[in-house]
Amino acid sequence: EMVRVIASEDNTTLTFDPDQAVNKNLANAGDFVEFPMTQNAFKVSSDKKIMVAQYMVGQSANFGTSDPAMLLTVPTEQYRTDYLFYAATSWQANFVDIIAPKGASVKVDGVNVANWKGIGNSGFDIAHVQLANNGNGTHTVSGDQKVGISVYGLQSYGSYWYPGGLDLDLIPQ
Repeated sequence: EMVRVIASEDNTTLTFDPDQAVNKNLANAGDFVEFPMTQNAFKVSSDKKIMVAQYMVGQSANFGTSDPAMLLTVPTEQYRTDYLFYAATSWQANFVDIIAPKGASVKVDGVNVANWKGIGNSGFDIAHVQLANNGNGTHTVSGDQKVGISVYGLQSYGSYWYPGGLDLDLIPQ
């Protein structure tokens, strides 16, 4: 995937955990840094509001089976403890990626998630869970702490990717 971090205001300073070898000072609103073809997990913070977009590359880019797709990431302030989402059973493979505070107890469709990987020293972990393609396509994620999820599916020259939900609380400036 590719990741793009975009400044919403002039003179935005980015911080990464773990550190990333990119420009961390964005002079103008609309300026961005981009990570071409990365699989690194990292947390990005800034002193001003930013937008983070992730791009899935298509199979014509010689990476797996899929079409391009884009996801706008959800800030941690909008994470939830419970999600109900849909993943079409007709797709070749469906997944949910979960970002959770270290030590959180999280279940997908009632089953404990166990394959966590740390994200630097950020205090967060990430898990990649393949969803079963049986039933009606309805799935759940529940946690004892607020977590973030993104849902995606792949097939030959086809893909989708979306945030599995979010709160809509006002985030102070």
